[in-house]
Amino acid sequence: MVVQILAIPFGCLGVLSGVYGFGKKIWDIGPDNLTKALRIFFFGELLYIPILGLCKISIVIFYLRIFPSPKFRVTCYIVIMWCVVNMVLIELLILFQCTPISFNWDGWKGESKGKCLDLSALTYAAAGANLAQDLTILLLPLPLLLKLQVSMKKKLGVFFMFSLGIFICITSIIRITNLVQFRATTNPTWDFVDAIFWTGIEVYVSIIVPCLPATRALLVNVFPKVFGSETQNQSRSRGSRREYKQQTPTPTPSPTEASFKMTSRSSRTDETNSNDHRISIQKLHLSLSSGTVGMSLTAISLESDKY
Repeated sequence: MVVQILAIPFGCLGVLSGVYGFGKKIWDIGPDNLTKALRIFFFGELLYIPILGLCKISIVIFYLRIFPSPKFRVTCYIVIMWCVVNMVLIELLILFQCTPISFNWDGWKGESKGKCLDLSALTYAAAGANLAQDLTILLLPLPLLLKLQVSMKKKLGVFFMFSLGIFICITSIIRITNLVQFRATTNPTWDFVDAIFWTGIEVYVSIIVPCLPATRALLVNVFPKVFGSETQNQSRSRGSRREYKQQTPTPTPSPTEASFKMTSRSSRTDETNSNDHRISIQKLHLSLSSGTVGMSLTAISLESDKY
């Protein structure tokens, strides 16, 4: 949530920097717009560092939620402390890179006195520390992932999700190659464009990667056959078969069929002669009337003859 809040003004500052002069030669920009462009660039730097640091910390915290190994958790806490210290230190160095702070955007006029740190060395130090953290966080869970006892499909999916951190490393490397222009340039609004462009890409890729686990949960619900696990797919198939059985009505014999079965029994007359008694039992037919089955009573006649 904090990263999303910071990303909104960061994106707005990037747009405004282009409006006020970045992407143009410095001699094609008015003095007022140049001052505004350099001030926007300075505040964009201040937002860049905490966004990257918080994204790295969020990824490591995600590791803590899914990997219970004690040694691994200790390593994660060490990496988190490294990210926090680096983020605070670099932020302070950028904030006070020039004294007074206003010298960052007013120094080009030559009307005020001030001094600045070696911006090229500071930029390379910050970029190198970010790249080292990216590689560490990327490689941190690999030993545990190799030991996962899951299907090959699921293991490849997990590896793919974690390997997307490579894009952060790639954008960091490309950004470093474009930082050469920071060395005492006299045309910052033109020379810094490529570095600003890859800085924006690095920031937004760093925001996307920690969101991938939640994105996968969404894709599992939308496309369960593609992104769901084998167990989930089997349970869904069993549930659908169970629902189909419940919805399928059990066939019941029609009245006509019941009538035919029962009328197939012929009337029987059992006669038993025993001395002076004769018992006659007659079973009557079942009759079908007006679509309903009616059963007549069984008539039992008892006839007795006296001597």
